[in-house]
Amino acid sequence: MRLRVAGEAGPLALDGHDVRGVECLGRVDNLAELYRTAQLVICPLREGTGSSIKIAEALAAGKPVLASQIAWRGYEIEADAVLDPPFDGRWAPRISELLASRRARERLFRAGVTALSCNAQGSTLLDLVERVART
Repeated sequence: MRLRVAGEAGPLALDGHDVRGVECLGRVDNLAELYRTAQLVICPLREGTGSSIKIAEALAAGKPVLASQIAWRGYEIEADAVLDPPFDGRWAPRISELLASRRARERLFRAGVTALSCNAQGSTLLDLVERVART
């Protein structure tokens, strides 16, 4: 298993430790290649406001998303798609379970798309991100 962390929080979270299988990429201008090669997107936001573009972007790329409730803010999402802080021993087994099961990842993806599609703002956001991704 390889975990590639995009964004500025990765290096902060690892606090200078070198962890086998974890690559902190920092800020990434174009996530298309990361999405293309990913089997699962993890969005463990601890704070935020408004709709999460990260969720819509990952779903528009066809990827299942395991995220915190903060990341899913504004959407009614199934409990299986949510895993909240603290970032403790619950995360690794859940991620491993999802990576081991294509069926579980497909269910997670469908739950995410349904959550966004059942919300007018989320549906619009998903449509916009999909259109931008195609250009």
